[in-house]
Amino acid sequence: MASTSIEACPPLAVHVLKSGINVIYAMAQATDHSHTLCRWNRPGATKEISMSAYIVLTRLRIRDQAEFDLYAQQIPQSAVGHNVKRLAGGTKFEVVEGPDVEAVFILEFPTYDEAKAWYDSPLYREASKHRYLGGDFTAVIVDGVPSA
Repeated sequence: MASTSIEACPPLAVHVLKSGINVIYAMAQATDHSHTLCRWNRPGATKEISMSAYIVLTRLRIRDQAEFDLYAQQIPQSAVGHNVKRLAGGTKFEVVEGPDVEAVFILEFPTYDEAKAWYDSPLYREASKHRYLGGDFTAVIVDGVPSA
């Protein structure tokens, strides 16, 4: 996981992540969903927090196998130049609540912004056209839990 630099806190920070004798860490969320790690610093306090982000894709159903196959072929190229790690997918899973799905994929990125950068990249956008034509999916980008 890559470290995110910590900036001075704005007057209003929303989530206190960690506190100690020297520093209080907080998470400020902007309206564009970007996040800033910040600190109220006491002399001598230096620390950084790492925070991954994840994209969770669920395949609800395939409508056109040929289009989905084109999508699947283009995915590896879309990842070039992005720090992405496939954590799960194509393995055993069980829906324990909610509607049935055909597959679940979880991708890890060092930051929320890097996850968005891959999802919005020209190569992934081109590949995703085939995904839209090939089936029904859900995609969610979610922050991970901060770690020191």
